[in-house]
Amino acid sequence: MSDSRGYSTALVQQVAAADPSLPTIRLAKVCIDRGVSVWEVSRKLGVSRPIIYQWFRGKVTPRTKHLEQILILVSQLESA
Repeated sequence: MSDSRGYSTALVQQVAAADPSLPTIRLAKVCIDRGVSVWEVSRKLGVSRPIIYQWFRGKVTPRTKHLEQILILVSQLESA
């Protein structure tokens, strides 16, 4: 089952329950709220969609270079 933005209900619930201070969770929340697809995020950050899902679930910690890109993207999406 998924919501209208293409994210599964399970993922939306996991993100909602996760630590909002983590950059990857902030990114997940803003993407879900704004309807930004995992494909768009993966394209902008130059990583695969499975990696984005792992970040959103907190299973993998991004490398430093990606953390910087994530923070920039979060800022851009939050101000859009």
